[in-house]
Amino acid sequence: MNHPHAGEQGLNTYYDWPELYEATSPGVPGDISFYQAQAGRTGGPVLEIGSGLGRISFALARAGLDVVGLELSPRMLEEAERRRLAQPDLRGHVQFVAGDMRDFSLGRRFPLIIMPYRTFLHCLTQEEQLATLSRVREHLAPGGRFIFDFFLPDLQLIASEDSSYHFRGRYRHPRTGRMFLLWEATEFDRLEQRIDDHLFFDLLDEKGQPVQRVYGSFSIRYVFPAECTLLLRLAGLELVEVLGGFHHEPLTEASTDAVWITQRSVSSP
Repeated sequence: MNHPHAGEQGLNTYYDWPELYEATSPGVPGDISFYQAQAGRTGGPVLEIGSGLGRISFALARAGLDVVGLELSPRMLEEAERRRLAQPDLRGHVQFVAGDMRDFSLGRRFPLIIMPYRTFLHCLTQEEQLATLSRVREHLAPGGRFIFDFFLPDLQLIASEDSSYHFRGRYRHPRTGRMFLLWEATEFDRLEQRIDDHLFFDLLDEKGQPVQRVYGSFSIRYVFPAECTLLLRLAGLELVEVLGGFHHEPLTEASTDAVWITQRSVSSP
């Protein structure tokens, strides 16, 4: 199986298939309860950047918090809105809006902004990273906090050769209940710190026979901890604490994830 090169802007067609995304990207264990606890301390409202299908936005709303979810993908946004309308008890607490994290203006500020599940890694250049952090800073209320997370680079994996397509797993479609197979290939650009991931989904019928193949992809730029600390400083955000996971583990060399708790710098314009 061949895969197209993702190009300068990346190919994020993975998000054109919301239900396949949901089945294969369930989140990081502990992230929902962590963000609920952080949001509970502020009382809301909360801005979630990269809200996707509303996995975390709805969880915060169930805890009685008002949430605005910002999402770039039209298909993800459409499905999230459908789910919002199907939950009358949550409709008044959640609002989904279309927007790009690199360039958005909502005309209001929030005591808490969150960017869960590695969304920040979709910034593919330093310019995009700083533009995103600048937009976040401008939407923070005085004393407000910005919390986000991403996985830490696996140096062994990055040093390996680009992978050909390999079998990643067998999953159940959340709507039809039928199984599908996932094949994955990965390209690394070590100079640009970029990963292009290519995915083929083989949808199966009730007898387990392939009936349809769809393609998805996404591009990310991995970030090192010292690099992120500098980006935050340049964007006028103060680092309050960095954790090694959602159970308040300390960040160590063995950590696979980092959770960043920041606030708007008092000295920033």
